[in-house]
Amino acid sequence: MNTVRSFIALDFPVVVINKVNAVIQELSRAIPRGTVRWVPAANLHLTLKFLGDTTSSQSTQIKDILSDLASSITPFQITVIGSGMFPNAYRPKTLWIGIKSPADLRLIAKEIDKQVASVGILMESRPFSPHLTIGRVPSDLTAAAFGQLNNHFSSVPVGNLGSYTVDHLTLYKSDLRPTGATYTELAKYPFNKDNNQK
Repeated sequence: MNTVRSFIALDFPVVVINKVNAVIQELSRAIPRGTVRWVPAANLHLTLKFLGDTTSSQSTQIKDILSDLASSITPFQITVIGSGMFPNAYRPKTLWIGIKSPADLRLIAKEIDKQVASVGILMESRPFSPHLTIGRVPSDLTAAAFGQLNNHFSSVPVGNLGSYTVDHLTLYKSDLRPTGATYTELAKYPFNKDNNQK
């Protein structure tokens, strides 16, 4: 059975991507080489729901769900600001830049999670935490290397990188390759801009 590895995300405008990439470049100069696998600028996005491997039938139903859902959402603003580490600063696995958003974003993510569960996609076990992944940390670093990473990461504070209006959802295909994941846009689902005029 043919399947497609996919996820649902929010895109960032080029001006914000460029600012985030500038932060990544500054961090990559500060943090020892090989300590972090940095996310390429072309792959930067805010994941709302990772779908995993979906069948053709599931994909069709998910597209219908996203189309209906997006048409009921009013465009809203989010701000890209701050940074941190998951799960903690002592043995981090992920480096991220923060997203300040209205409560609506969490409600949207929750609704997507609930609706795609109806076609057999597992629901999330953890609460939605909006963030922009910028780097991934190997688990085999020494305690000293983790300490250095924490110190260097903290030395590059991330201020307000800009606010912008979110006006669509995007469904992406993810292909895993030896050089890293590559993402291909499958479809965009515009929000209902008319809601702003009511």
